[in-house]
Amino acid sequence: MSRFDDVKAALRGEFLALAGGRAAAMRALLARLDAAPGDEQALAELQLAFHNFAGSGATYGFPELSRLGGLGERWCQEHRGHALDDEERRAVRLLFERVTDLLAAEERPAS
Repeated sequence: MSRFDDVKAALRGEFLALAGGRAAAMRALLARLDAAPGDEQALAELQLAFHNFAGSGATYGFPELSRLGGLGERWCQEHRGHALDDEERRAVRLLFERVTDLLAAEERPAS
């Protein structure tokens, strides 16, 4: 493996480690929204978390993560200003689960 490949692999690993923390924070925000569906601050923070994935995923070789982050960011923007109903909270949770499934798949060693 070349020095470039080593650096690239290290950066991807660091990104995935940080992404795990971001995902945990997002999980907590979703729990806040379940407890208080009108928590505008939680939805704004969730939008920012999705935005961070949208902006950085492809940079580290995860274009699907960027795409999902963009979808989540737009979803949050479109649903601001009202209390989320059960279906809306389920929809954003499913989008989040797609993000975490993708991260989990990237973290598993190749067989």
